[in-house]
Amino acid sequence: MSFIIDFEKLKNACESSDYEESHQALISAVSQENLNFNMGLIRGGWHRPGAVVDAQGNRIADDLASWAEQTSGGDVNVLLEKIASQNLFATRLTGKTLYLVAPMGEKAADFVQLEIEQIQEVIERPLWHEDWMPEDLGDFIDPLDPPEFIEKPLKKPVYYFRQINYIPDLLAKMDKSDENFIKINRFLNEWDECSASETATFCEHWIFALRKEAGYREEILIRMKPISTHLEITDKIVLLEEHRGAKLANLIHGFDRKVGYPFAWYFFMLTNTYIDYNIAEAVFKELMGAYAYLPVRDLKILRRWHDQPYGL
Repeated sequence: MSFIIDFEKLKNACESSDYEESHQALISAVSQENLNFNMGLIRGGWHRPGAVVDAQGNRIADDLASWAEQTSGGDVNVLLEKIASQNLFATRLTGKTLYLVAPMGEKAADFVQLEIEQIQEVIERPLWHEDWMPEDLGDFIDPLDPPEFIEKPLKKPVYYFRQINYIPDLLAKMDKSDENFIKINRFLNEWDECSASETATFCEHWIFALRKEAGYREEILIRMKPISTHLEITDKIVLLEEHRGAKLANLIHGFDRKVGYPFAWYFFMLTNTYIDYNIAEAVFKELMGAYAYLPVRDLKILRRWHDQPYGL
């Protein structure tokens, strides 16, 4: 990285922090002299199979899948016969990903992104039910339609360090000829060029979902996708016949006010389906005519998109 960071200290600070709904203690613990983190975004909704416990919550096995395979010998019916009278329960690990960001400069890419998992173990369901017959071990371990859903927390959520990235260093590692890099680089440059950069900090409004995948030559490719921190903004903007002149200007500026920075509608259009691409075409057509409701710098970006459209 382009600055010094104590990874071990950061990991320990993260995983020793007690959970609280505001996450303020966590943020204070992981912030360092040169890194002042703020909460960027919390993404949730994922889970994975957990452990096996009895009715009192005592642990029988740490890993449901391994325990089921060993106990069953590969036959789910044998497993069901063995546990029919034991009153055992499956737990589930429910998780959220916390994206903490720390601005490090004036450019859109100049920030550090810290990802932390918030994981809670809950008692999910009984492992045996008289009205339930799983098709196989896979269905037993992670059923699509369990017979009874409990969702009882076993303990408070805990934090786990996932990864930390300085975005300029991450971009430097990417294949410059790769389409994903070209689009991400353009997205960031357009933020720096547009009117939003005068009043808003990029990482307060966007984080990056990151993943790695194997390329054609078995090389590891980094994939980045911008995710808006404004998950509450789900308004769909569709171009109607009436949207001309002042009405079209009010439509896009009203969206910008709701999000909190100018030209927001353009960046949302690039990254999700809420905004019809026809909006950009209509705005561009009007601004090439008698109307002028975008700054020149934003119009320059819109003209570039008109000539060479893209999306992420």
